[in-house]
Amino acid sequence: MTVGYKDLVNQPVFTKFTVKANYRFTVTETPAWVQLEGGFLVGTPGKAVESGASFQENSIVSPKYPISKEANYFITFASEDGKAIVTVPVTFNGMTAESINFTYPSSSKWPVWDVSLDGKEFVQNGTTLTGSESTKVTYHNFVPFTINSFADAYQLVVFENSANGLMENADAVQLKGEKGNVKLTVAPLASGSRELLVYVLPQKVYDKLVNEGNGLDDMLENEYTTVSSSYDEYFIMDIMQHGNDGGSTVKSPLVTSMGMDADCALTTNADYKMYAEGLFSYTGNDVFESTVYGGYVAIYPQIDGWDPTAGDGVVIYDGTGNTVDNYERQMDDKGIYIGFMADELTAPILVGFNDAMHVCKRVVVINKMQ
Repeated sequence: MTVGYKDLVNQPVFTKFTVKANYRFTVTETPAWVQLEGGFLVGTPGKAVESGASFQENSIVSPKYPISKEANYFITFASEDGKAIVTVPVTFNGMTAESINFTYPSSSKWPVWDVSLDGKEFVQNGTTLTGSESTKVTYHNFVPFTINSFADAYQLVVFENSANGLMENADAVQLKGEKGNVKLTVAPLASGSRELLVYVLPQKVYDKLVNEGNGLDDMLENEYTTVSSSYDEYFIMDIMQHGNDGGSTVKSPLVTSMGMDADCALTTNADYKMYAEGLFSYTGNDVFESTVYGGYVAIYPQIDGWDPTAGDGVVIYDGTGNTVDNYERQMDDKGIYIGFMADELTAPILVGFNDAMHVCKRVVVINKMQ
């Protein structure tokens, strides 16, 4: 018996079979990767009963590879008294060569991602190409994906939106990894901005495109300005790459000293980045530096949804590597901030802001003006 897989709209396909016995029977065992149509099967003496079998996702067996009879998987049919038992081998041809499945890093299949010019920061900005809302999420250096395709064979296709329509850009995006566990990276952009539409095609679909007709241009329509909806199932990401002045949702912290605004910007100090990694296990790009006048200093972290009471919301280390506890959490019209006195500050202190899972999201280094 060969089980089915899925159709083009991701619904299970059940390979039909008929069973007829001279006793009342039921299916007592199936492999973990096989699902029966309706979830069970029973039959009465002398009467044929029809059912179906399909591949069960999220099991220990991957749909990317065929399963032969020699693998020794069986469906077991047994009589009510257990005296009559019949085992039938089950096989699987693997997912169809035109199919592909993704595990997305956000809640939407159609997310819009803001990516920094250096390609180091990815922010799923809460919007989608369909106009619906999506969860905001940030990744550093890469975005992880899981790709399921037959025999791990697929091809990355990237279009850049230009004044002349959509143009293939083979250098802007890369997928690094193997066995479908990949990291998506974006090449740096010196200046300006660009929009990239990212697709991953099964190898068979890709080969058909490049070997017939007009190649990848056949994916495009409306005078090469849009991608045909026929390829929607292969879409993984819309990228808006630009600097912070181009509409990025990444906000720098606000710092005030004695009630006056103090400059706060991403640091270029390699030592500060090293300290952030050593003290907070933070390797991202959100390491900021601010020089204050002294007096009462307030830091507004500017992190969407940040809860200072959850997951050790803030941790402060002084210049000797010891924690600082004499600070307060407050809120005013600018937002939530943490505050402390800086008159006696003689060495930089590092302030780490954590999420509810105790994971550091950004670090602010405070220096006192001498």
